[in-house]
Amino acid sequence: SNDGLIETYQSEIRGNTYTISLNTNCCNNYPGSGLFIEANASIIADNTYSITSRGVESSGFVRTNGTEDHRSVVHNNTILVSQVYMTNNNYGYIRLEGYTDFTSNTIDIDIYYSTNYDNYGTIYITGDDNTISDNSIVNSENTSTVYFTNATNQVFTNNEIYSKRGSSVIRTSNSEVLISHNLIESEVRAIEMNSQSGGEVSNNTIISPNFADYGIHISNLTMPVVENNIIEGFTNGIYAENDLQNQFIQNNNLWNISGELFSGTAMPQLIGQMIDMNN
Repeated sequence: SNDGLIETYQSEIRGNTYTISLNTNCCNNYPGSGLFIEANASIIADNTYSITSRGVESSGFVRTNGTEDHRSVVHNNTILVSQVYMTNNNYGYIRLEGYTDFTSNTIDIDIYYSTNYDNYGTIYITGDDNTISDNSIVNSENTSTVYFTNATNQVFTNNEIYSKRGSSVIRTSNSEVLISHNLIESEVRAIEMNSQSGGEVSNNTIISPNFADYGIHISNLTMPVVENNIIEGFTNGIYAENDLQNQFIQNNNLWNISGELFSGTAMPQLIGQMIDMNN
C-alpha cells in the first residue's frame, strides 16, 4: 500500500495500538511501502505503532503537513520497528512536510541487515516551520537518522539519539536548522551539513564510542554557527570547508579526539589546540 491507510484533516487520532506482523521466511514478502497515517493539520498522540517483518521494504508511521494557523502535532507516540532485511526505504518512517510539532515520541528502529543508502532518512523533514523536540530515537537503519532537505525555520532540540549505522545521524541539505541541546551517541558521523545550509549547532553533547570519522562535518557553501558543543571520542572533531572563513566556530570542547580537532579551509585563523589550562 502507499500513503494514507488512515487519512485525516483537522482531526485527532489518540490512544490506539497498531500492530503489523509478517513472519514468513521469504524476503520478498513485505507489508508494502509508504506511510500508515497521512495527517493534515491533525493531532496524532499517545499511539503505539509496531511492525515486525522479514520484508525488503518498509511501512512507515506518519506523514504530516499543516498551515501556520492549523499545525499538525505528533506527540507521545511509540514507534517500534523490527525488520530482518532492509534494502529500500523510499519514504522514511516519519515524514514531516511543514508546520508540524513532533514532540516526546519514542522511536526504536532495529534492522538486522540493511543495505539502504538512500537520502530519505529515518525521519525525513522538509517544508517550513517544523519543531522536533524531546524525542528518544534509536536507529540501526543504514541511512541518516534525521534528514532535513529544502527546509526552513526548523528547530531540533532536546532530543536523545543513539545511531549504529548510516552516513550520519543528522544531515542537512539546503536547509536552515537550529540544532541545540541534544544528546547524540553515534557509531557514525554525527552531524553533516551541506548544500548551502545554515542555522546553528549549539550546546549539544556528541559522543562516539568507536571513533567515528567526524563529530561535525560542514561543506558545500554552508556556514552555520557552531558553538558551545561537547564532542568526544571521534577520529576528527569539526571539519568546515568553504571559500570564506567561518568566524562563528567557537567555544567548543573536544575530548579524546584521535585525529584532528579542527580541519578544513573555513576554520578561523585563531582556532587550534589548547596550549594552557588553569587548575
